[in-house]
Amino acid sequence: MFAFFKGHVSISHRRGTFAAACALAALFGGFAQAAPQGKPLEITVGRFGGATTTLGYFIAKNKGYFKEENLIIHEETLKGPVDTRNAVANGLVGLANTGITTFTPTAEAGQPAKIVAGIITEQPIYWVVNPGFLKKKGFSADQYRTLPVKERIALLRDAKWGVSQPGSIWDQVAAYQARKFGIDWVKDLNINYFGGDFNAIYANFAQGTVDVVTSSGGNLDTLARTSKLPGSKALIYAFTYDEMSKEFPETLIPGEQWIANFKVVNKDALRAFLRAYQRGVDYVKDHNVDEITKLVLDENPDIVSEQAKIALKETLIFSKNNTAFDLETNT
Repeated sequence: MFAFFKGHVSISHRRGTFAAACALAALFGGFAQAAPQGKPLEITVGRFGGATTTLGYFIAKNKGYFKEENLIIHEETLKGPVDTRNAVANGLVGLANTGITTFTPTAEAGQPAKIVAGIITEQPIYWVVNPGFLKKKGFSADQYRTLPVKERIALLRDAKWGVSQPGSIWDQVAAYQARKFGIDWVKDLNINYFGGDFNAIYANFAQGTVDVVTSSGGNLDTLARTSKLPGSKALIYAFTYDEMSKEFPETLIPGEQWIANFKVVNKDALRAFLRAYQRGVDYVKDHNVDEITKLVLDENPDIVSEQAKIALKETLIFSKNNTAFDLETNT
């Protein structure tokens, strides 16, 4: 679905209606069977990112689809891609959401993990700017937003940047975006890597120890919750979605995969999880953006910034218009 070349990521666009297709290998003996009865099944799920990163899962929880499958979810909050890879490989969780760039090294290391479901999502990478940094530069958030995009970018040359880890998809995409504006990602900027720990990135952003962070659209709601700085009512973007689409439309990133460790996961529980998850995916397909946005905001009342709400809705619109929900099992 995607290819790395010349230090950036190129994503092929898949537009149109959602299509959901589920199939299990003979090992599972069929997917669309009745929900199990009797003693509840249990599964430990690891996840990171906001609700828009895993919409099908979020909806399945919100609507009680897992409960209807007689399935108890034990959720482990993970720090980011590296933590996810380790949690699955070490059996801390039986199942976790991640991007393909996390799964690949897991598989290459011979770990007992397989992709059991995949949703091809295209999301933009935003540069989110700390209002404290702008204040030092003599700009309010509103003043900064009115500047031409090249001037907005130029102001960030001496900022302290918080990025996941070297070589991550966020790192590569942001480096490519920077080159579009004549900035050398390594030589011209002060990049601070956080070992794939998104919680640490967002905490440092909230504390003002990093000035700019890179964030996919799906993580903006998480960033908004942890970045309530004094006097800040909105996340501030170096460029908007429309500007991003115009300047570098090829830097959209692929979405989630669900990977399972078959040494620890209960296969009946996994089957039940995937049935409920499919229903969540179908719900996203069949309902409008306003309704889904309301569900997310009702579950996350601390998303108070109007700009964050706009970004959330924008991400949902983008996901519905540019995602092929080909939910596949590969067991």
